[in-house]
Amino acid sequence: MILANTLFQCVCYHPEEFQIITSGTDRKIGYWEVYDGSVIRELEGSSSGSINGMDISVDGVHFVTGGKDHLVKVWDYNEGEVTHVGVGHSGTITRLRISPGNQYIISVSADGAILRWKCPFTT
Repeated sequence: MILANTLFQCVCYHPEEFQIITSGTDRKIGYWEVYDGSVIRELEGSSSGSINGMDISVDGVHFVTGGKDHLVKVWDYNEGEVTHVGVGHSGTITRLRISPGNQYIISVSADGAILRWKCPFTT
């Protein structure tokens, strides 16, 4: 069981199955140990609102987030830093996914928009 002072909105299992990452209304991204549920680290995921969507690449090297700040952010998993930011939504991002071949990121927002982004870390 994982306990935090947030309403969790999203969770992703690392492909190597040793960690999960979570986010929610507290705007933080949490890295958690699968074995005992302990927190490994926390990142400030957004400065202006909750993070509602998250997905991780099939190799586990990158992950993407989106939320109330209307931004699609690409993160380096190990460094915990934003590498790219996508601006295009006019509403809160509600969900996003990375395509299986890491070619595209698809995001949807509360205003009904569906955007396709060229993935910056294409393999």
